[in-house]
Amino acid sequence: MNQAIGNSNNMQQCSTKLIIESMFPKNMEQMKSPSGLATVTGPCGDTVEFFIKIEGKRIVRACFQTSGCGVTRACGSVATQLAEGKGLWEAFNMEPGMIISALDGVPDDHEHCATLCITALRCALIDYVKIYGWGQLDG
Repeated sequence: MNQAIGNSNNMQQCSTKLIIESMFPKNMEQMKSPSGLATVTGPCGDTVEFFIKIEGKRIVRACFQTSGCGVTRACGSVATQLAEGKGLWEAFNMEPGMIISALDGVPDDHEHCATLCITALRCALIDYVKIYGWGQLDG
């Protein structure tokens, strides 16, 4: 375990996976012509913008951008990796704990970062179904 990253004032311990995903986040970019997108600001003030590309009722590409801390970057990175390849309903039912588990944990005072990223993913899915209909979640 290594020392904390981000804005954690008490320097709680962070896993190696969390540090790597924070320093080298995957899919942290803006997507041109997304099928769905959402911007969500959490209670901590971090903002996550989530982009999804959907083909055949599956997420074929997911990207994000954030103004947030290192833990939010890591959670966004993992959220995109977990979402890609999933059906829409399966992705909508993802939980923050899936991100936390994939990162081998996050500091207790940053668990809300995973919730923020899942909320942004769900809002991007809702953006998509508002255009193409709720029947898109079937299958």
